[in-house]
Amino acid sequence: MRKIFIILCILSGGFYSTIVAQQSNLQKIYSSIEKSLDNSIKTNNIENLFLNYSSPPNYKLLKNRILLWLAENDTVVMKKKEADEIINYSLDEAGVKYLDVFRDGLFGNYKVKRKIYLNGSLNIVRNNKIVSAKEIKLTEIDTVNYDKVKSLENFSLPFTQSNLPSVPFISGIIEPAVAIGTAVIAVYLFFKIRSK
Repeated sequence: MRKIFIILCILSGGFYSTIVAQQSNLQKIYSSIEKSLDNSIKTNNIENLFLNYSSPPNYKLLKNRILLWLAENDTVVMKKKEADEIINYSLDEAGVKYLDVFRDGLFGNYKVKRKIYLNGSLNIVRNNKIVSAKEIKLTEIDTVNYDKVKSLENFSLPFTQSNLPSVPFISGIIEPAVAIGTAVIAVYLFFKIRSK
């Protein structure tokens, strides 16, 4: 009975890990923006501010994520004349790169390393003086399923897309050869042992 319980636990753990949804590239970029804000806004105890956001045109929609994060964290965005602080958030670059393709185990699925990056600067102005300034350089690397990459990208947002490296040629040949060789040896041994 104990062996059956252990086997069920192992199988259910493997099943759970295959169900867990991977975050899209845009969600990961949103997460990086939130991290950049979290470090500066919360440590300076800012309650109301004016947001001065600048970025290249294709990143303009990310301003909405900043405004949402500020609202969720009880920070009031006001007109410039009424605000206690001014946040200058400059986003220079955000995007994704796919690095290495590898197989998860001998006969497992192909996986690829995904690198999400965010570069820019953030400074806080109070009474016409810069009280805090920092350069934003965030990078996060994780692993995603190779065959699910296109579903993680948003085709209307070019910065969520990147070139996908091709599957290694050698592993595509070696693994079927190992499988066929193992099957041939098993059949040979089966008949060799049986004939004795």
